[in-house]
Parts: sequence; C-alpha cells; structure tokens
Amino acid sequence: MAMTDIETIAAEFVDTAALPAPPPEHEFAPSDGAEFIEPPRFSDGDAQNVVVGSQLTMMTPDISAQLKSAAANTFLFAQLYADRALADAPVEDPMAASLAWYKKYWKALTRLGWGLVEQGRGERTLDRNAAAVHRELVPVLVGAFTGATAAVTVVAALRGLAQMEKDQPWITFYDRKSERARAHQFQMSQLAPSGDTQLELRLMQMMLDAGITVRQFLFFKQSDVIGTFSYNHVRLQADNRPLLSARVNLEMRLAPFQKDFIAAAPLPDPV
Repeated sequence: MAMTDIETIAAEFVDTAALPAPPPEHEFAPSDGAEFIEPPRFSDGDAQNVVVGSQLTMMTPDISAQLKSAAANTFLFAQLYADRALADAPVEDPMAASLAWYKKYWKALTRLGWGLVEQGRGERTLDRNAAAVHRELVPVLVGAFTGATAAVTVVAALRGLAQMEKDQPWITFYDRKSERARAHQFQMSQLAPSGDTQLELRLMQMMLDAGITVRQFLFFKQSDVIGTFSYNHVRLQADNRPLLSARVNLEMRLAPFQKDFIAAAPLPDPV
C-alpha cells in the first residue's frame, strides 16, 4: 500500500529532525533520592495513565496497545524536538519562552500527523489560599476536556493526585521534566478514539512562573499560592494509519530516551 502524503511527511521528519543528546544511564536512580520509575506496559482494553516527559496523558480503554504506544511516542518526539530547537534561545521572559516552546511542540505534532482542530488561551493571577485557588482552577481544567467522559476523567485524576504522597517516584519525575526556561510548564491530556479510524487528543498546556512548582500546583497543600498561571487548551486529531506507520521509526530514534522520559502514572481511584 502506497504511503500517503501525511505518512511521507512524518517519515521524513522522524528521520531528519534534530533532537537533544541522549540522557545518561539511569538519570533517576535510587542514588538520586528516588526509586526507579515504572515504565508503562501498554495493553488492550484498559484505561491507562502515562507520563511522557512533562505530559500526563489519560488514555481511554477503547484504544489498542499499539496506538497508545504510537501516540505516546509522538508526544515524546515533539517535546524533544522543541527542547532541541530552543536549546540556545535567550530567556528574557520565561512565560514567552514557554509559549515559544509550545509553538515548536505543536509544529512537531503536525508533522507527525496530528491536525489542530481548535485552541484557546487564558491567564490567571494566583494570590489566594490554596483551597480557593483549587476551586477556581478546577473548572478551567475541566473546561478544556469537554465531552461525554473527559470532564469526569480529569476531575477523577485531580482528586486522585490530591490523595497521593508528593514523593511518589513518577511525580518527582514529572516535576523535574516540567522545568524549562526558568518556569514550570506541563501538560494534562486525554486521548480517546474519534470514530473508527482516528484518535483525538484534548490537551491542556500549563505554564507556571518560577514561584510555583508542579507538585505544589497539583497538590494544593501549601497555605498560599502566589504567581501566574497561563494555559493553552487545544484539541487535535490524527488518523490511526500515519501514527502506526511511523511507530517503528519513532521507537528506533527514541530508544535512548524512552527509559528516562516515559513512566506509568498509577493514579488511585478517587473517593
């Protein structure tokens, strides 16, 4: 079967895009004060939560293991591409640098077969106690995941995070991978089928100034939260065929990175 234009563009991009140098062995070893992170084991018929670099993705059970793996690799490749593209860029305004990073990230995703359907932006100043900020921001997060089950899934994930201990290995991993350009930027997303031949990604991209860490933001356990919270919410779709077509080549290029950039996120069930 002949390759489509999308598949050809994705294949060329995977082969030629510049990525950072691979990380050293066992970046987050026990000697670093944390346990080894648990790699994901993608499976059919199961809902799975996966951390890919600075992105927490909730994957619905009606996605095959192959498609889960293929999609996760596009997220990692896009992050690495953005890291490398802006590695030498001056950082005068951390928030502007974060926005530039996201533009590179979107560019990479589109080259890998994802198409932008809709997007929006917003910003909030955080200068209230943690409980009040939590009540204010949960609707913002849920609003980015409209759909039959997306909002329920996100609320469940947030409640699950609030129950967890902040020193869980994957949370330490997520926090560190989210530090860029003197700010903290991270993504929460949901991956679900769109019809029989496509996947849809609903993505909330968040930027926190240096006064707030990702763990503080997610757990809301400090007495006061002071800083700036900016966000982009986007919806993207991709045909299954290009994602599966690029999967093997992506795995080959990402082999030195996968162990240190992809982790399972076993969120507990909310009470």
